[in-house]
Amino acid sequence: MMISYRKMPGTSDINSKILGKVEAFAAYVSDKEIDTGYFTRLKCLEKITLYGFDGDTVDEVEKKIEDASLKLGQPVMKYRPEINSYSGNSKNIDFQIIDQLKKTPRAKISEIAKALDMPVIRIKRRYNFLRKSHLVAVMAKIDLSKTDVVIFSIFTTDQEKIEHILEDVTIFKITDNNTGVFICFAENMVSARALINSSREAEKKSEVMVIYDYEFIH
Repeated sequence: MMISYRKMPGTSDINSKILGKVEAFAAYVSDKEIDTGYFTRLKCLEKITLYGFDGDTVDEVEKKIEDASLKLGQPVMKYRPEINSYSGNSKNIDFQIIDQLKKTPRAKISEIAKALDMPVIRIKRRYNFLRKSHLVAVMAKIDLSKTDVVIFSIFTTDQEKIEHILEDVTIFKITDNNTGVFICFAENMVSARALINSSREAEKKSEVMVIYDYEFIH
């Protein structure tokens, strides 16, 4: 996913679920922008901007969307993933790993294990779980206009048909029942086109948007 950019400055994107937050996403067609209230902002060439909002309660999140809509207009798409609290016997270790990634997003697994004084194999197992579950993603800070890297989003009404195609390139996904958005990474346009074509063959109603700028707050 972005491991090849380990030497580049980066940031850790932490899924709100693991922080005990309620989250929702809304997509707007607007030339205007909001500066606060969101934790994720993805700008697409198709003039759609996807914002992620989080809060302690559903009402708090809905209020943020309402406030954004006053400036941006009504959202053309809206997703509110199911509220599933994150839990498990390894939760404490996971949070320690996340703390290390916040300090050094590009830290190697061996470096995290050394900092936490834990076996490398144990840290590797939990780190892989966090990434594969899209609870944590390490995002390189890339000027997309100066590289061949492509970040794109696929909007689908039947995620089960395409999730296996995009599994290895998904940075994170947003799901509301079986409808959702996959935010994906490709090293170049040729790779992106192949992934997009395969997704469209599997789910003909899927819509693709190319992201030209992005921001992750946590």
